[in-house]
Amino acid sequence: MNDYYSAKAPLALCLFACLTPGWRANSSDAALITWEGDVPPGVAAFGEANWTGPGESPGPSTNPPSNGMIDPNSPIMFDMLVETGFSNQNGYESVPAQVGPVNGIFFIGGGFELTIGGEARFLMNTSPTGQGGFAIRGPSASNRAIVSIRDDAFLRVENFLLAEVNVSDNAFVEIDSPTGVFNNSPLSIAAGWSGAIEFLALTPSAVAGLSFLNVATVDGAPAQIGANIALLSNNNGGTLLIRIPEPSTCLLAGMSSLLLLGRRPGARHDS
Repeated sequence: MNDYYSAKAPLALCLFACLTPGWRANSSDAALITWEGDVPPGVAAFGEANWTGPGESPGPSTNPPSNGMIDPNSPIMFDMLVETGFSNQNGYESVPAQVGPVNGIFFIGGGFELTIGGEARFLMNTSPTGQGGFAIRGPSASNRAIVSIRDDAFLRVENFLLAEVNVSDNAFVEIDSPTGVFNNSPLSIAAGWSGAIEFLALTPSAVAGLSFLNVATVDGAPAQIGANIALLSNNNGGTLLIRIPEPSTCLLAGMSSLLLLGRRPGARHDS
């Protein structure tokens, strides 16, 4: 994991050194549960002992409050933070979290927020043969979940469904579905975002034709290909969506290669 993030750091400095960090997600402490990764092997997203509830200290026997559950395909009625894990068997030491593989739909209650930050890696078992099987979703278009990916975090998912998706800082998202990648899920790109969204199964022309771009925003303004976002080939039949810091095309030729060098190879096959 370290080679992935160490390679991305100089890339961000090289391309976007003049930019300041973007928007940060905030959750109410009263509703917040935090990833601890206590159950061996410590990565099961639906293992309730892997989450620490309000007022609890990190530890192997902690659980979310009794008024909610962490189950696949059922609404999770908490704000959730995945940022660090506690895996030192001689004590508890903060380390970047790894969650997954996640099987099934990660269903978040409407208005509740999943924040993936730090150097966390949230890995869902994905396959480009269909859509929706490994989605992060909310209840409805009028009551969406909120998904925020920030810092140097990495999220692998098949698609989003009925969720507000926010990216900032150097966050990297990998999407494996050939259709419906942001299904009724508006995308908000923060000022200063220097990461990428990689569509593994879609070419740049295919991504350009998807309706999610019609409602995507960049620092609050409508997303516009060639003006504030670019769609670059990943050199493997897929696409990298990046933010353009200013209307300039001189950097675009090298950005695709630099971003691919910054990616950790084989991330989609991790478990």
